[in-house]
Amino acid sequence: ETNGFKIIKVRLTDPSKDILDAFDNCLTISAKGIISDSLFVYPLKFVGTISEDKFGKTLSFCSAEPTLDLRDESIEFLSSNLFYGVSVKLAENILDTVGEDIFDFPFKQTKEESIEILCSIKGIGKKVAENIVNVLFDSQLSKITFDYIAKYGGTFTNSEKLLNLYGENAIERLNQNPYKIGPEVGLSFLSCDRIAQDNGIQYNDPERLQYLIKRAFTEDWVNGNSHPDINTIISYVNDYSAKRSAFPDKCFEEKDIIRRC
Repeated sequence: ETNGFKIIKVRLTDPSKDILDAFDNCLTISAKGIISDSLFVYPLKFVGTISEDKFGKTLSFCSAEPTLDLRDESIEFLSSNLFYGVSVKLAENILDTVGEDIFDFPFKQTKEESIEILCSIKGIGKKVAENIVNVLFDSQLSKITFDYIAKYGGTFTNSEKLLNLYGENAIERLNQNPYKIGPEVGLSFLSCDRIAQDNGIQYNDPERLQYLIKRAFTEDWVNGNSHPDINTIISYVNDYSAKRSAFPDKCFEEKDIIRRC
């Protein structure tokens, strides 16, 4: 276990090839556990053992951590297939201008300023500069959003949906209205409650009540009752609010529930 995450094993997609060739041609890697923050931005160094059975080769990792030689990794990243036309020499020139750590560079100034700095380097056009900055910025934004969502029990899928819907303002929008935005991206009621609690939203917030009323109708519909009576709704809402939330023993006034229905 390293940096709070654990990778169990990876099945190579083409076990008939040499181990290195198999990695070069591997399109997907599956892993168990919570993904470390560093996986989103920084390259990782893996240590493990290779075993082989009738199903193919398996690499079991015993550790994974960010590589320490940022200059070499930055050069490899910049000269990869992600950025057409950036040679190793040009990548070195970029680092001589912006610093050893390309992964941190775009966040020292605005995106526009970062693009302008890259464009000042001989051999870098605006399109390539924009591509470099956008890839790094999007990776960092994904990292920040996932870090935030994970604190409240959310998943990478939740964070991706949130980013797709609200972009750079994703976390801000979620904090403002967790009971509206949370269900849109698949967050649980308890996750929404915890986000609300940390942002000063009270247990009797109208949006919270509306969320629970909708849930009551949905669950009753699933259970075969398309027209639940008001007492059933009141009981459901207050039971959920008091026993299965971040606000234990907090119930709504019956008149408020009736008015919202």
